[in-house]
Amino acid sequence: MKFFKFSFLLLFTLITFTSCFEVEEDTPSCIDVDIAFEDDYYKLEAKIYTSNYIEIEMINECDLDIRVTGIKVKGQHYEDFHISGLSIGTSITKDTHFDVIFTPTQLGTRKGIIVIRHEVGELVINLSGEGT
Repeated sequence: MKFFKFSFLLLFTLITFTSCFEVEEDTPSCIDVDIAFEDDYYKLEAKIYTSNYIEIEMINECDLDIRVTGIKVKGQHYEDFHISGLSIGTSITKDTHFDVIFTPTQLGTRKGIIVIRHEVGELVINLSGEGT
């Protein structure tokens, strides 16, 4: 009888905690951008209180209708970076373009992060600008 109780308890424990030991698999992202990064940042340059921009092409590599669900600019100097031409609800196709505008408010290196959330994940773009 003790063996039966022990076996039952062991089986119950294994079944209960099996999901805790599952290995998470990385799912490939369907959304990518066409810009080249240097040291994990895309670098811009502009004179103080003047603007410089880059056009970014966002590419949907899956056969899914994916829409933008959120856009946030954050980071140490988030106020120096803005997005134009992309809004919540935009359908991401194989050829979706938007602009990142850099307007430095001080001299030196300015850093920001753009987070674009969509229906299957999020896209993070690290930015570094040089105010001259």
